[in-house]
Amino acid sequence: MNIKEKVLELLKYCSSYQGHSYMVDERRTNGGFQVTLPEEEEIIESLDKLRFVLLTGEAGDGKSYLLKRLDERLKEYGFHVFRDFSELLEQNEGNDEISEQTGLGKKEIMQTIADIVEGKSEERIIIAANVGIFTKTALMYQEGLLEAFNQSNDRIKIVNFEKRNLAGNKIVFKRIVEAFFAYDGEMCINGNCPYCQCCLYLPIW
Repeated sequence: MNIKEKVLELLKYCSSYQGHSYMVDERRTNGGFQVTLPEEEEIIESLDKLRFVLLTGEAGDGKSYLLKRLDERLKEYGFHVFRDFSELLEQNEGNDEISEQTGLGKKEIMQTIADIVEGKSEERIIIAANVGIFTKTALMYQEGLLEAFNQSNDRIKIVNFEKRNLAGNKIVFKRIVEAFFAYDGEMCINGNCPYCQCCLYLPIW
């Protein structure tokens, strides 16, 4: 199979899964397979200004992967990281591990986010959340928050993984192609990948 055929196969593979996360993350257990995506670059470039970052999407869309990639930078800038918003109690009752560590439940977090948006707080928060759960919580405790998110504000950033299309970005797609070309051929151990038993790359590289 020549280079052109390989790239065409890769494009077909990429477009076959709407979220595109498995294409990038399926070999995430291999430390050598790392692709820097636009969301990561944009957040890093704005970390000095950002006070609130929301990563939304469905399970498997890549929220946790991005948090893992950003881990050291987030610590450096003093972000409170909430890797699973749904795990939090509605209010801080002080009797669960997450609340004990942060002092925050969903209600308190919503108030802090509202203060950040209005410029009343310099706290730094990043949340990974199912969009439905976050929206429901915002409507419950801070009804005007969702409307405020539509206003230009360099203190906040919202990344919706459901709307991303990695195949549509030529630069990112080139990075992914190059990463797969460099792949060492070891068997993928991610059994959750829908292509685990029929990966396009094992037989052609």
